[in-house]
Order: sequence, then structure tokens, then C-alpha cells
Amino acid sequence: MQDETAPQESTPPPEAPGKAPWVVYALYLLSPLIALLGLAGAIVAYLSRGKGAAWVESHYTFQIRTFWIFVAAFVVAVVLNLLFIPGVGVAFMLAVYLWLLIRSVYGMSQLSRREPIPDPQAWLFGWQRRG
Repeated sequence: MQDETAPQESTPPPEAPGKAPWVVYALYLLSPLIALLGLAGAIVAYLSRGKGAAWVESHYTFQIRTFWIFVAAFVVAVVLNLLFIPGVGVAFMLAVYLWLLIRSVYGMSQLSRREPIPDPQAWLFGWQRRG
């Protein structure tokens, strides 16, 4: 007969992510107010890459891709403003800021649960890769 009160074996929780990935997400969230904070976040992510557990590395990849996709989208928004009706570029930029907000909040959520980003190479939000 097995004692039901005996502790069961379980996998240990993943190592703590450290402060760097949190800082990057926070800087990205603040970057719509002060643009250079996004660049600072990307620099922190680049400098921190290769120094954490595999699950944390997925966050750095996600953060770096977030920065570069944002830069590309920003350039598109500027071109739209210059060549077309300015409202189109502004609307596109607002959509890009919403995208940035969603990616950053999702990343922080995964980080708080000590889980990797399922698809850090994703263009949209990094949720589950489909089949």
C-alpha cells in the first residue's frame, strides 16, 4: 500500500529568467512615448542573448524580431504618410503600436509563467505554431 501523503516526484521549475527580459518588454511598452526606448530594449536583448536558459532564449529571439519588424512597419507607415493620404499612415502606425503592445504583454505573460515563446520566429504574436 502506497502512502498518499508522500511527496510525488515532479520536475523542478525552470530557472528564473533574470531581469533583462523583463526590462526589454518594459522598454518596448514605453517606446510609443519615447522612441529610443525601443532601441535600448533591442540592445539589451542582443547583449543578453546566449546567457540564459533555452526557454529564456526564445524570449530574446522574440524581442529582437519584435524590434526589427516594428522598424520595418514604421518605415512603411512613414512612406504611407508621405505618398498617400496621411490618415492611412497614421492608422497603420496605430495598428503597429497595438501589435507591439500585444506582443509585449504576451511575452511578459509567458515570462511570468516561466514558459518559452511557442513560436519566437512568428510575425504576428508568437502563439502556437500551426501544423
